[in-house]
Amino acid sequence: MVIGGLFYYQIGPKRIMTFAFIAHTLGILLTIYSGGYVGLLISTLLLGLGNGCTEAACNPMIADSYSGKQMNTLLNRFHMWFPGGIVIGSLVSLGMTRMNLGWEAQIWIILLPTLVYAWLFYGQEFPNHSTRKVCLW
Repeated sequence: MVIGGLFYYQIGPKRIMTFAFIAHTLGILLTIYSGGYVGLLISTLLLGLGNGCTEAACNPMIADSYSGKQMNTLLNRFHMWFPGGIVIGSLVSLGMTRMNLGWEAQIWIILLPTLVYAWLFYGQEFPNHSTRKVCLW
């Protein structure tokens, strides 16, 4: 998050979010197919990088795109889904456990929100705040 935030204006939010999607996807797949400790260590690193890059792209994008009360409201809405996602994910996992689905299926389900945010961002114009023009990288 810190590194992505430092280079936000040079890299742009679309590239950071693209990296986040790749890191999340690879991290999930590597968690499922890991053969041991090193694979799980790398998968956890990738998932952490994906989470940090999401923060590094979306926080400044919201803060630069809006001001005042609207910015505060939108940043609060964005952040409310972090604990909301934990609650929803916990309930989904509980239901899957009660249906006797294994941990692999429960990790696979994490791909759904990853694919949803990729779908939401795909083809969208991202702001280029350094010049206040639209950036289509």
